[in-house]
Amino acid sequence: DENDQPQLVKVETYVAKNMTNVSLSYNDTETWATQVSNESDVDEVGELWYDKISGKLVYMTTHFSTFVLGANEVAYIEETNMAYSIEDAFTNVNSGQTITLLKNYKYASSPSYVYSQRTVYKIDLNGYILDMNNSSYGLYVLKGQTVTINDSNGTGALKNKQCVVYMVDGSNLIVNGGYLGGVTADQATIYGYGHLTVNGGKVDVAKKSGYDFYGVFVGNSSNNNTPASFILTGGEVNGGIYINGQDTENNTITITGGVMNGKSYVAGNNKTVITGGTFAGTTCFCFKSGDISISGGTFTANKGDGDWKHMDSAFAATGDAVIFEACSYPTGNLAAHITGGTFSGFKAEGGTAETS
Repeated sequence: DENDQPQLVKVETYVAKNMTNVSLSYNDTETWATQVSNESDVDEVGELWYDKISGKLVYMTTHFSTFVLGANEVAYIEETNMAYSIEDAFTNVNSGQTITLLKNYKYASSPSYVYSQRTVYKIDLNGYILDMNNSSYGLYVLKGQTVTINDSNGTGALKNKQCVVYMVDGSNLIVNGGYLGGVTADQATIYGYGHLTVNGGKVDVAKKSGYDFYGVFVGNSSNNNTPASFILTGGEVNGGIYINGQDTENNTITITGGVMNGKSYVAGNNKTVITGGTFAGTTCFCFKSGDISISGGTFTANKGDGDWKHMDSAFAATGDAVIFEACSYPTGNLAAHITGGTFSGFKAEGGTAETS
């Protein structure tokens, strides 16, 4: 019966401009890959016409479903709707614009480094994975820049073998979403000397026999007196944070929420304010110096490595929820102000927590 036959419908829509080798697919069962020369020539399923100047796409279908668009290009710039290779996207993005991934991409060989010269720009992982595959630093955030990492589809990731993001003096990095990890070297996932804000997503480290390295290192460099900062309002940081040595003068740590797993080491003339958040590790925090105010949060030590002992320039993760221990290096007086929060230490011999 003719009435039972599916009806052909011509669809006209607009997608990203500047793409090559454009195709469509549906549920891995249908593919539109035959590009015709003229728009008017599209008259059967499997054919499409695409204009790279305007981004107009025309194809025939018998059903309205979710179609997957394919092309050679890896990313596009939202504000101009132009598609590029990943290298060209970082070159062509302008201040205030967003680079959005179109597919998973892994660099074939280690790039010298990945960066843009623009003052302010965003990266939307869009549910895809960008693997910089570099045995050195991955994404560089330059002095004076503000780079924001988003993930509009919730499954995106930014990966690298060593240090996913390196922050140059006076730079700003904002993480709102996505997974940052894949590090296999003894290096922090986010490392540098700028201002880091984590509002969402997950900053991860290689997990071997526990969190063997830190998720975040921040500080002001020895040749720059501009203080650095770390702000955690949401999301998850595995491996904790590390601030030590000469990179520690007048930095600020502000934590109002989020989750942090692993041990954190804070030394130097810093100011730390914790009003909320959930913390777990062999020792959640060891403060060696600086001004510390804690009015909220839950601190749970989940393992102990032995009895507590004084160490001048390091600390032993002994199952204490929080340690305040003055040290001779680096310099800086220790002042702690505790007005709230829940603290649970680990009792090794019984395997149960002691709460104070």
